[in-house]
Amino acid sequence: MERTIKGQQALHEEVGQTSLCTGCGACVNLCPYHAVHEDQIVMLHGCDIKEGRCYAYCPRTPTDMDALRKLLFNAEDMTREVGAVKGFYITRAADESKRATAQHGGTVTALMTLAMKEGIIDSAIVADKNPDLLPKGITINFPDEIGEKGKSRFVVSPSVAEFNALAWAGGRKIGIVATPCQALALAKMRAKPVAAHAARIDQLKLVVGLFCGWALSWEKLSELIRSKGMVPKDIEGMDILPSQYQLLQVYTKKGAVNIPLDEVDPACVRDACHYCTDMTAEFADISVGSARLPEGWDVAKGWNQVIVRTSLGERLLALAREKGILEFRNVPEGNLDRLMIASLGKRRKAAVNLAVEAKKSAAGGSGHPDLLRTGKPVMSVYEGADFFHSVLPSLVKAVQRRANVTVVVHEACGNGIMECRQHPPSSINAAGSQEPNGDITAACEAAGAKVTIQDPFDLEGIRSTLSRLMKEEGVKVLVLRQSFTISPENNGKKEFTISISETLCMGEECGCNRLCTRVFHCPGLVWDKERKKPRIEDNICTGCGVCSLICTTGAIIRKQAV
Repeated sequence: MERTIKGQQALHEEVGQTSLCTGCGACVNLCPYHAVHEDQIVMLHGCDIKEGRCYAYCPRTPTDMDALRKLLFNAEDMTREVGAVKGFYITRAADESKRATAQHGGTVTALMTLAMKEGIIDSAIVADKNPDLLPKGITINFPDEIGEKGKSRFVVSPSVAEFNALAWAGGRKIGIVATPCQALALAKMRAKPVAAHAARIDQLKLVVGLFCGWALSWEKLSELIRSKGMVPKDIEGMDILPSQYQLLQVYTKKGAVNIPLDEVDPACVRDACHYCTDMTAEFADISVGSARLPEGWDVAKGWNQVIVRTSLGERLLALAREKGILEFRNVPEGNLDRLMIASLGKRRKAAVNLAVEAKKSAAGGSGHPDLLRTGKPVMSVYEGADFFHSVLPSLVKAVQRRANVTVVVHEACGNGIMECRQHPPSSINAAGSQEPNGDITAACEAAGAKVTIQDPFDLEGIRSTLSRLMKEEGVKVLVLRQSFTISPENNGKKEFTISISETLCMGEECGCNRLCTRVFHCPGLVWDKERKKPRIEDNICTGCGVCSLICTTGAIIRKQAV
């Protein structure tokens, strides 16, 4: 299957900077340049690879759907409304305890548990529940633990990022529970557009898809929950009732709370969902959704409707019937037809929305609601030597105007490496004598800003602190305090000895696009063109150890210096 593959910059322009990003995580854990942060995929650094896996796997980059369907499914099973259909069933978990902790009939929990017990998969990737409603993909290696993750909160979990990380480690047969956009990303991986990644994709053995009309924005849902007097950590599950009810039902420790659906859709719906054409996860092996039964919702909510799409899905469902893992009941007449009509309606609505966006873009308008939003966090980063003459006056104005901004200042105490002069924050001059110094922290506090001090070598701590500060209102300053390693006050001591593992370092095959030397730019860590791997220049390396923290494979090793 031929396709045009572009690089990260094209992905950023076509998807990242628009309303199309689904948050599926397909571009995360392939390389160091993308990360998940609070329901958003963020680009940490630019990458100059011309044909990137991030672009190839994204469900929102151009895709030849017909070619993908022909590759993965039998032509005789195809329908234009819901994709491949080998069989359509109404099922539920036979184990009542599984149904009690799962969404609806517990079919997904039962199937994933069975697949693991039968050795079809070794590991299952599912969405984990967090107290703040923000889910994440996690790996389950023991069948009995799958049932603990069964409830839905209708917020996107970047589960494909977890698949990428697990596949990188290798040696596993992997199953995953996926939304439609995630299932499409995995299908694009299965087409193997990047040959070097093919062996990792082969570890994907089972995709169980979830029916999905839309997903909710974590930020907007959290605001809605709080406006109703609920606390996110008390939410135990959610459900969308059939259309005649027009309700989102939220289950808390104190009981169920009904929220009118017109307060949820479109107010809290993720922007990308308005452009999604797939309601039934058509690129899965088996797709599962809530049932619709003539007895009404009180009965239907305990059952699932299931579409079997592949031979593997067919075998798994047959095994579940044979072993009594699932209970089956007759499919009411017209159920599949009604599902097809609903699915076709979603396709048409998405097509109209995409056409409107394309028309706006062609006319020179934004065409992307996200780009018109205000109140997004603002962060500025400065070097300490520039603070007093460039930053401080603006900081005072920001406080006076009650701006919401996070300012990061690197307070590098000591002598300038290249300039051979004393920096304002330093108390030691080039001759090693004590001198008066400018106190950045005191200046910021005097201006009325809230100041936090952190070690710049503590990367995880900085990420956590920045995440917290950017949620707070007002002017915040994060001072990254660390003396230059070669400054006189350090007496030439190295904190760590640094080495590179020849077995762990994969050089140009790593997929990180030489992050260690192309982006990190440490003079003590250079690229060996002959070996096509990085090396440490011992005479230049100061032993700070930061390079070991950014290596994606753990190939750069630091040990405490004696």
